[in-house]
Amino acid sequence: MSVIDRLKERNVLQWTAAYIGAAWLLLQLVDLAAREWDWPPAAERGLQVLAWFGLLLTLVVAWYHGEKGRQRVGSTELVVIALVLVVAGVAVRVLAS
Repeated sequence: MSVIDRLKERNVLQWTAAYIGAAWLLLQLVDLAAREWDWPPAAERGLQVLAWFGLLLTLVVAWYHGEKGRQRVGSTELVVIALVLVVAGVAVRVLAS
């Protein structure tokens, strides 16, 4: 079974496409709000970084939950999600300062 077949089987491609569409729309709305209310560039940059880490988180969740019949959260998944969130928090903090 090829990698593409595994990704399709676990619905990773569908989850990724949905996330990219939603994140793009959200970032467009944030851009409009930032121009209207004169937000600092660091705030927009921080949200963009969060969007990228959100994509990584979406890929992890899609991989573990996309397979039919496998809906439990395992310890490996929790560790990966925690690491992604910690790295995202550090990256936002570094870029926002």
